[in-house]
Amino acid sequence: MEEALKWVSDNFDVLFSGLGVYVVSSFVAAIVAIVGYFFFKSKASSNKVTMSNISAGGDVVGRDKKG
Repeated sequence: MEEALKWVSDNFDVLFSGLGVYVVSSFVAAIVAIVGYFFFKSKASSNKVTMSNISAGGDVVGRDKKG
């Protein structure tokens, strides 16, 4: 940790120049994207309803039958 802080203090002008800001922001954006992907990933439901599971009767409830 001390080595990292020493490197930042020695290279402060390079780190916060245009290229340094781009590299640091890209690194942070990649970390946020990875964490967001795992956090907001939709969980697959184990109880899926498919059309083969559904059956319908012939009567329609609430309508008058004529004839």
